[in-house]
Amino acid sequence: MCAHYARATAPEQAGPDYDAPIDPWLRMRLAPVREAHRPAPAGATVRDALRAIASAPPDPATLALELRPVRALLDRERARFRQRLADGAPAVEIAHAAARLLDGTIIGLCHLGRLLEPRPAGMVPPLAVIARGHYGGRKLAPGASADLLFLVAADPARREHGLAVARFVERELAGLGWHASGAKRTVRGCLAETRLDPAMAVDLSGARLVWGCHGLFADLRAGLAHALGRSERRTIRDTPEGSARPVLAA
Repeated sequence: MCAHYARATAPEQAGPDYDAPIDPWLRMRLAPVREAHRPAPAGATVRDALRAIASAPPDPATLALELRPVRALLDRERARFRQRLADGAPAVEIAHAAARLLDGTIIGLCHLGRLLEPRPAGMVPPLAVIARGHYGGRKLAPGASADLLFLVAADPARREHGLAVARFVERELAGLGWHASGAKRTVRGCLAETRLDPAMAVDLSGARLVWGCHGLFADLRAGLAHALGRSERRTIRDTPEGSARPVLAA
């Protein structure tokens, strides 16, 4: 621990070892000291703070109290974004920073929610948190609502586990001051909706995985690729000869 403390506090040692792994709880406690030398990215700071709460078995009875410092940290970051905008910083730069901040919050909450559920701590929950729309493109204007999709497994028991974590994340995001809307679907249910609304398939094709089960996300991407290919073939077949070919959005 003394070695970690020295690396975290001594500016003359900043170098290859400066980024050596530090226990999340120690990192949070030393954050004011480290910040004087090199501020960490906002998203990583929030994520570490949430993981520090989960370093001991979380207590649902005291969780709201433990999350207050995280809310204060997020409020400071949001105020800083607004001030930077007022000072003339590029809006796209602020939107990217806000998206990274939300990424860090979601990742930390998912880790915390996983430990709160009565399942083995080492088990990866059958859940994939997916960013859609502008947030999927890593852009989130200050105060804007983020569009999320919570993918859960088809198996009833595994699905309930994933839904429990998804509900926790959605509830705590609101408590931490984020505006987010999140649909909860299985891969099959999501693909069924895209058949009714082809534009939804195009929208989801630009989505990205924020946290969770890569297998669920891969299944969704494969189904979307098939649906988009079928839609494109049908569009070409239905286009009158000699007319301009419609172009699907990327």
